[in-house]
Amino acid sequence: MGESAREGTSGSRPEPLPAKNLPDVAPNSTEMLKARAPEISPAVAVLAAAAIEDAELCEAELEKRGVAFTVEESISEGECGVLRPVNVTLLASGVKVSPKTQMLCRTALALDEWMTDSVVPAAELELPEDKLTEFRHASSYVCRPRASENGISEHARGSAIDIAAFVFDKRAEIGIEVHADGTPEAKFQDKLRKGACGPFKTVLGPGTDADHATHFHLDIAARTNGSTYCK
Repeated sequence: MGESAREGTSGSRPEPLPAKNLPDVAPNSTEMLKARAPEISPAVAVLAAAAIEDAELCEAELEKRGVAFTVEESISEGECGVLRPVNVTLLASGVKVSPKTQMLCRTALALDEWMTDSVVPAAELELPEDKLTEFRHASSYVCRPRASENGISEHARGSAIDIAAFVFDKRAEIGIEVHADGTPEAKFQDKLRKGACGPFKTVLGPGTDADHATHFHLDIAARTNGSTYCK
């Protein structure tokens, strides 16, 4: 459930500081990421204060939209972590979320916008006899490196969520996979995939590579000039 190569990824995030007194663990491993203890400088403290303010503004926006959520304790595991992670249980569209989420508020906001503007309308158009009631994700926050490449995963920042399946009131759930061309399932999946590119800056899924054959990877990682990577 990792990300593919990010050509043009914005350099807005500072490079990790050199690790000190690290245990004997493999480079670019989950253990190494958790072992790295970031140093706190005045500049970092200013950025942290701004991030807290932005999170609180975002939380107010979620409340205004009618999203049901709770704010959990911040997570800090070496280089990994999430500031004020939110656990979303119900989106503004009335679609339930399961299982528990741990993600940045901005990730949750993108998720709610996508669900309201793209997923629900696609379900109503392509599957008019069935009501979308819930979606299931495969992962939100996970402290780990990217799959098949160097660097930290966006999951380790709370910036990503992997979409696994959609649940309906009468029909069988629709899992994210390659569906037969021309079927309602294929048309539904194609529409919601295209709609994700905008609210999310990275969209990967079936056909991208083997790592994403059974889910959509969606993240809000900033890119150069506000570009997107949807493949």
